[in-house]
Amino acid sequence: MICVLIRNQKLRSELVLLLNNASISNCAFDPDSDLAISSLYGENVNIAIVEPSVANLKVNAWLDALGSLGARIPVYVLAGNKSAEYAFSSRNNDFLGWIDNNNAQHIFNILTNALPLGELSGLSVGRKIELYTAPAAIQKLNEDKAMSILKIDASAFRKVSIEYGNEAYQALHSCFVKIISSLWGQADCLRNSDLIMQKSTSACIFYVLLEQSRVARSVPAPGALETIADRISIKIQEALWIELNKNRSERTLPNCLSLIPDFSVGHATVLLNPCIDTLDTLDQLFNLADESSKIQQKRIKYRELELMQTIIKSDEILVPHFQAVFHLPALTKANVEAVIASNSIEPIISSLYGFESLIRPQAALIQDKIANNHLVHLDSKVLRPDVLFGLAKHCKLSLELDQACLAFGIKAGVSLPGKLLLNILPRNLIHLDRLKNLVSLRSDIVFEISESEGVSNPEQMHKTRQMILELGAKLAADDFGKGQASIERVIQLRPDVIKIDRMLLENIHLDPIKKVFVEGIVQAAKMINSLVLAEGIEKWEEAEVVQKMGIELIQGFLLHSPQSLEEIQAQLDTAHFRITAA
Repeated sequence: MICVLIRNQKLRSELVLLLNNASISNCAFDPDSDLAISSLYGENVNIAIVEPSVANLKVNAWLDALGSLGARIPVYVLAGNKSAEYAFSSRNNDFLGWIDNNNAQHIFNILTNALPLGELSGLSVGRKIELYTAPAAIQKLNEDKAMSILKIDASAFRKVSIEYGNEAYQALHSCFVKIISSLWGQADCLRNSDLIMQKSTSACIFYVLLEQSRVARSVPAPGALETIADRISIKIQEALWIELNKNRSERTLPNCLSLIPDFSVGHATVLLNPCIDTLDTLDQLFNLADESSKIQQKRIKYRELELMQTIIKSDEILVPHFQAVFHLPALTKANVEAVIASNSIEPIISSLYGFESLIRPQAALIQDKIANNHLVHLDSKVLRPDVLFGLAKHCKLSLELDQACLAFGIKAGVSLPGKLLLNILPRNLIHLDRLKNLVSLRSDIVFEISESEGVSNPEQMHKTRQMILELGAKLAADDFGKGQASIERVIQLRPDVIKIDRMLLENIHLDPIKKVFVEGIVQAAKMINSLVLAEGIEKWEEAEVVQKMGIELIQGFLLHSPQSLEEIQAQLDTAHFRITAA
């Protein structure tokens, strides 16, 4: 039975109505009535909700009585209007739960979380995750003589707030809470009678107080909790990947996220020991769960590392596609229409400058590699190159993945006509002398310095620039106007080609500010004898504007979408070019 001692008659009536509708036995009194205090000691009372003060009894005496009662049953105090002095003194009693929100539904949710397991039937559906309170945990520990918990630790989500702002963090937090709530009562996840609580309003940490009757009210078998924790982790990862895969207009996750932020699920069990203070036992429980969650996070990182190593070393998973780059000055709208009509680059093959190698992960093969992985879920459907490189960076394998992409691109495109454009990280480029074996198959390469990281050693890069010239290769500044691709880099490196990012060219025919900005880039490029490449062009109107500016090279879906070597071979055959596969 729940004993309700609430002075506000409206609030008391609303709460009693909720309890009655849920068939939960209760008794309710005005806390200043003669029957109020004696009702707390009724034989069937197992939870109490009370006011912070009662008539004819000093506050400290009332708190002492509640503290004594709280050692036996969960006691919650409405503390919304207490003074600062009262709050300081009363908070010392950890046996009491404090409710700062005087809302009937909120109070009902807290009380039902503290109900004995036998009274929880049918109440889990629609329940909300409430803040952790010691009385609920004490109740379960005293009832079962043991307690097992899962700790879902997503405290690393705070990095999202620092990097992208609090609004992005709140969206991530809200999505995460919904995902956890969806596991409540789901098969092979959390039972309806498990209790899910949030550590605090500011911490993205959740405790799941597990029902001990999973194994006939015994503690879980050795390894059982680890299996459950891993399964819950996989379920959450899967749900987050599904959110990331949604259209931007449908996602509940912030659009700035492309990877799943770190989180882990720990576990622990303690036994009730009458010789040890109950709160000390609970502290031990949470500390053990914290250590376990850290161990799982390390296991996840090792598994991700192994997965990335498998992807990099496989000869099948990473396959280069190629996108053609053309000389722009002689192209006409009629040429473009012919390309679109024939769905082939054959009509403009005489304007070919070269091909850029663009790596494409083979989703089906990756899925096969992780099909039996019981700790890391990776949705291969959304494994775009940017996501793949994001995972590689997370595993500190960016250089190794970049080297693999170089090797695959050169091997597949060794006999493609024109220049072969290859993306490369600056940290790999400055060690080009050690990577000569990767690029020895052809000399007319254009190395595109990736925008994903800055040039940390300009002096070494100048030496590398000389080595590039000796190899007969060229250097391009990729994605100018995006990320780390700054004016300073162009001035320092004097690249042979400057690739202007799609962001500056999209709908440039409608934006006079973009026109002025890009015209300035073209003029500066001519002063250092660099060619300018307009990338990401999708409309003839965009191409026409940059053509009039004097931009020499063009790349984009307007003329050619990335294709496999075999698809390009067929088009070049028609145009009397022949590729001999490496």
